[in-house]
Order: sequence, then structure tokens, then C-alpha cells
Amino acid sequence: MNDPEPDVALRAVALLELGRLDESERMAGQVLAIDPNSYVALVTLAAISMQRLDEAGLIGASRRLIGAHPDRWDGYWFLCTALNYQRQWDEAIEAGERAVALAPAESSAFHELARALAGSPGRIADAIRTAEEGARLGPNEVWSWVLLSGVRRVAGQFAEAVSAAKRALSIEPSSTMGRVMLGVAHLSNGDHDAATEQFRSALRQEPIPYTFSAVEETLLDHAVPAATRLLYEQVRLALGHPDLTDPDVTTTDPTLLRLQVAYSNARATRNDLELDPAMKPSTGNRRGTGDSDCCSP
Repeated sequence: MNDPEPDVALRAVALLELGRLDESERMAGQVLAIDPNSYVALVTLAAISMQRLDEAGLIGASRRLIGAHPDRWDGYWFLCTALNYQRQWDEAIEAGERAVALAPAESSAFHELARALAGSPGRIADAIRTAEEGARLGPNEVWSWVLLSGVRRVAGQFAEAVSAAKRALSIEPSSTMGRVMLGVAHLSNGDHDAATEQFRSALRQEPIPYTFSAVEETLLDHAVPAATRLLYEQVRLALGHPDLTDPDVTTTDPTLLRLQVAYSNARATRNDLELDPAMKPSTGNRRGTGDSDCCSP
């Protein structure tokens, strides 16, 4: 009699690809009840947590996968991704470097490591080199150029950031993230009209909470320039969020609080530059250092 476990594991993967996450999770659980170290089932659980944006679940699933398969790169890649979400840059770099060491030909391993390096203070040059290697390994992958655009933007290399985002869109014109990142690059460069055009196009193309959240975070992270105020109001209302630029607004929601802090920091930085023009980099960048997730705009 054939062992049904491999078939059940493959069915879990198929359900995951169809977006039927609850069913996929149940199926993977059945496999793990028989084989607690099933590689396919453990990867499936990690991918489910990622799709749900469940950071704690992703960290737990990643560590479980690493524990069962310490010589496979996937677990470290998932862990690096989760830690990047949480801006735990040092731990993310450690996980990312392990993923790259185990899979030196996998472009996605370099992508996540580059994100971690871009967020870590003083590591932007390493981030650029890592992102460039990811693009070399995956020249026809949209994410290679989306990631490189984000890293270039953090480095204050705005023309290069715009070019990389345009390269992503040339590969996949329907890439919502590519369009958002092109808007981010334009916004960083002070080209508000071009940025607004790209953001609105992305929202028309894929009007889902993720897209609205990406645009909201970007605008708050740039202190909501006056030219983008109307767009910000439309986005925050669509999400049901309060006006986080209002100093009288208080919130205990961790996500909203983080956005509120980002806005406050951005506004303080912009005020510093206005008071002391000598502080302003020649590129016009206000975000040339680390502590920024380059691809979570």
C-alpha cells in the first residue's frame, strides 16, 4: 500500500498556490502529524504565515524548519524575511548570510540579505553590492529590480532608484510593487507629481489593503508633503485610519503607532534641513542612512 503522505503534502502546496490557506494549513498539519520533520509541510506552513503577514507565526515556522533541516537555505530565508518585517536588522543579517552561504545561486537569498543590510546603520555599501548580485543572478525577476531600487533610494541615489524601478516595470508592467517603488523613488527625489501618478496607478491596478498601506506608509515616512496631502487623505480614509499627522491623535495600535512615529521623525528631519541647509545632502535626500526597510515603502 502506498504511503499517502507525499500526496497529501503536494495537495497542501496546491491549496496554498490557490490561496486556500486554511485548507492548506490543515493538510500540512495532517502530514506533520505523521512526519514532524516533513520538509514540504514545514515550508508550506512558513509560506502560509508569510501570506497572512503573520510575523510571529513566520518566525516560529522558520525556526521549526531550520531545526528540522539546518542545511536547507529556505528556513533561513523565511527567518530573514520575518526579521526584516520587524526591523531586527542584526539577526536578519545573520539569517540572510546563512541563506546565501547555503544557496549562493539563489537570487532571493541575496534580496532579503540586501534588505537587512540596507536597514542596518553603516551597511548601505554592502546592501548595494548584495542587491546588485541578486540582480545579476535574477536579471529577469521583477523583485531583483524592485529591491535594487529600494536600496539605491536609501543610499540617496535617486536617478538609479528610478531606473531600477522602471526596469522592474519593463519586465512586468502589471507589477503593483514595481509601480509603488517607482512612486517612492520619485517622491524621494521631490518629484511629487510623478510620484502621485504612480501611486494612483498602483491603487487603480490593485485596490487592496496592502497597496493602500504601502502608499500610506510611504507618505507618512516622507512627512506627507503638501503636494500629496489629498492622496494621503484618500488612502487613510480607505483604510479607516485616523489622521496620523494630527498631534492630538493618540493610538495604542502597534502598526498605527509605528507609522505615527515614522511621521514624527520625518517631520523633525525635514525641519532640521530647513533650519540648516548645510545639513542637506547634495542629492536632496533626507534618508541617506540606514534604519529603513528599503522595500517596505
